Amino acid sequence: MAGASVSSPLLDGAATHGLRRSRYPPSNAPGAGLSRCYDSGEVRELRREIEIDAPPERVWAVVTDFAAYPEWNPFIRRISGEPREGARLEVRIEPPGARATTFQPTVRAVEANRELRWLGRLLVPGVFDGEHSLRIEPLEGGRSRFVQSERFGGVLVAFVKGMLAKTEAGFEQMNAALKARVERSSAPN
Repeated sequence: MAGASVSSPLLDGAATHGLRRSRYPPSNAPGAGLSRCYDSGEVRELRREIEIDAPPERVWAVVTDFAAYPEWNPFIRRISGEPREGARLEVRIEPPGARATTFQPTVRAVEANRELRWLGRLLVPGVFDGEHSLRIEPLEGGRSRFVQSERFGGVLVAFVKGMLAKTEAGFEQMNAALKARVERSSAPN
């Protein structure tokens, strides 16, 4: 099943879908070679994207306003810490149909108006690692594409398929909520 895609649209045409399963991450994948958290076990990647009628700067302002997450974000309910490379965050996620989880990932990359990426681990490297990315791509006409992805690796990945499906649904919910918030805040009064 290496390289296979699984689609399960939750929002009509609002996002693209894909769950990839492979033993090793593709060498040409965004972020490939930036992390060594996938040395053992299986790798799975979740990815969702949505187009937003606002420039990258507006999207970035909402994505990095951690204090406001409880007001609008149904998936990542809380983040504390600084969006700064090497910083430790405290992140609380609430995937639909699953129990809430709080973890403390380390920020791996910050590029203003483009990307925020962190790496979280369960216990020690190689057990269950997740590298989460929030990317913003500029589009014509002052629009943006928001891409949320996560690469999971480690020996436990094969045993958490149900959790990954719920996380995928959480990505969809967050992306739709982000689009609504950014577009509402960008609308002329």
